[in-house]
Amino acid sequence: MKYLTPQLQFRYLSPAKINHYLKIINRRADGYHDLLLDFIPVDLCDEITFLPNSDNELKVISSNGIPQEQNIVCKTLRMLENRFTVKFSMTVAITKHIPAGGGMGGGSSNAGTVLRATELFETALDLGSDVPFFLYKIPGIYRHGSPTPLLKLAEFSLQHIALVIPPFSVSTAEAFKAVAPQVIPQTYIEPADFNYRDMWENPAEINDFMRPAHPCYKKLQEIYALIKSAGFDGVFLTGTGSVMYGICRNKNCFEKAVRLLGDLILAIPLRTSVPAVLFL
Repeated sequence: MKYLTPQLQFRYLSPAKINHYLKIINRRADGYHDLLLDFIPVDLCDEITFLPNSDNELKVISSNGIPQEQNIVCKTLRMLENRFTVKFSMTVAITKHIPAGGGMGGGSSNAGTVLRATELFETALDLGSDVPFFLYKIPGIYRHGSPTPLLKLAEFSLQHIALVIPPFSVSTAEAFKAVAPQVIPQTYIEPADFNYRDMWENPAEINDFMRPAHPCYKKLQEIYALIKSAGFDGVFLTGTGSVMYGICRNKNCFEKAVRLLGDLILAIPLRTSVPAVLFL
């Protein structure tokens, strides 16, 4: 058996994403759903550190206390071990900053970050349909499970974003179970018709999960009203929730709104540009 171990300690930043747009296209024969959605990387990141060890075994330690074999990073590396008949002799330490159950892709980002150097798209898709995005992190509109955006977004123009992290999480599976039966599947949406400027007024027209069938809808509505009252121009749900974010077109208004909101709930100003990911 061949053992693989890093020669040096190295660290990656594993970025979160937000979705400004999420629509259920259809239900597949396997019970899952095809989606049309955008992925926009933001500068809230987990940290993944790879360290050599001499134990001839893989150790995965996460700051959120998830047991090793339940952690998607461990599952990713085990899949690679099986696929290439190797064993990893290293310690992987994960420092979590992306909220769990928030719709920001924390676990998928961690898996994509681990795979990115080898660009193993097939393995990424086996691990989860949004994992491939975190291999390449190209802002764009995607058909779920595809590594190539239907439409690239050269720059997400709505730069002034405040992330609002509620004190509860949302199960993606439970959200789909509750919401999907209430949604009339969309006909295919042409990417050329995709225009962020039209996506401010009605959150339910932008994200299929911002509707009464959502298991946490009442709480989300309360947070929506809170963010709006602080002075944000637009308020949106990312993914299936629970995280929401406010956007201002004007920097001065944004700074004032963040101050007002920060007195009431955890609000984190964000940029949509992601810094370099590798530190040696």
